Amino acid sequence: NHYEMVMGSRLELGLPKAFRPMHYTGNRLFSALVKFLFNYPVQDLLTGFRVFSRDFIKNVHLVSRGFEVETELTLRAIGQDLAFIELAIPYVERPQGSRSKLRTFRDGWIILRMVFHLWQHFRPLRFYSLLSALFFATALWAPPVVHTAAAFASALFLVLGFSLNQQMDAQRMRFNRRSKRRSKAAQARRKAA
Repeated sequence: NHYEMVMGSRLELGLPKAFRPMHYTGNRLFSALVKFLFNYPVQDLLTGFRVFSRDFIKNVHLVSRGFEVETELTLRAIGQDLAFIELAIPYVERPQGSRSKLRTFRDGWIILRMVFHLWQHFRPLRFYSLLSALFFATALWAPPVVHTAAAFASALFLVLGFSLNQQMDAQRMRFNRRSKRRSKAAQARRKAA
């Protein structure tokens, strides 16, 4: 159906005892954070059950090395305006004798860093506007020596956010035009075959 990625969402049909309690709660919290920061509803951010189109593989360049790869896949799809869908899938307990390699707090910290790194990258205006507001608030209550520096930093972050946002919008438009051309060419090849 012309999706670039299909994700298997485990939380709806999965057996509750199949998840370690902190992992289930963490997944819900990270999914809510992504919904808040990126304004995009994601049910199961940390699922590893995924299928990709060739275009997705060619155009999404990952930097992750570990458990945060699922987060990066989803956020890059959101940031690059790639069509994807989540489908509810069953999920059951691990086989007897096997154990998870996940370390709850260490991996949670890595995922959190990835979310904020990609938020800064794909939503620079929101990210730097927040920093600007924090420095502006500091400038209001700071002593005169700090006031000027905080006001300058506030303005600098706001200008940086606008500039990076313009660049990101231009990049997104170029990517969407290329993607549409590829899609039309692929459809023409299918019809010819």
